[in-house]
Amino acid sequence: MIQNCIRALRSESPKIQAFAFPKDLKQGAKIFITCIVFQGRPPFAIRWLKDGEVLDPKKVENIRIVTSELQSSLHFDPVNSNSGGNYTCEMKNKHGQDSYTASLNIQAPPEWLSVPQDTTALEGSTATLQCNARGSPSPQVRWTTVTGDQKSPGNSSVLVFNPVERIHAGKYRCTADNGLGPPLQHTVTLTVHCE
Repeated sequence: MIQNCIRALRSESPKIQAFAFPKDLKQGAKIFITCIVFQGRPPFAIRWLKDGEVLDPKKVENIRIVTSELQSSLHFDPVNSNSGGNYTCEMKNKHGQDSYTASLNIQAPPEWLSVPQDTTALEGSTATLQCNARGSPSPQVRWTTVTGDQKSPGNSSVLVFNPVERIHAGKYRCTADNGLGPPLQHTVTLTVHCE
């Protein structure tokens, strides 16, 4: 008798049908995804989370949530570089709850987080050049000298000279590339003063 009651309560708890985002999405695509309950007794409380945080469409201009008694849809119009992440649909009723998570991966060409800036430093101190870009997949960042032997002094977003010397003075080009669209490039000048 107790087992029958437990089974009945389980069958009244919500159960979400699996869902998935389309693969290889590019910025600008318009998509929607639906979270459907196929088991359980209404009413349900339904909410969406992105990367573990409650999704508030008032704070995200390109997402709209449309919810009815047994389902809820996310409408992206359009997806952009900030749309990528893990989206979780949660459904609750008085008998229990269920959740399902799907990943949205966006292919996006590189864009600057901050454009590299010219830098001035005293000889013997530390000089830092920064090249911050994002994209999906994450762009590879490379520094090259603009004059001289075209050597590559670094393959990371930050180029550090510690200590900086007069021979380090010159122009440096940062390139950020992930194979989508043209690479980003920017040239900066490192000026080194003697004490």
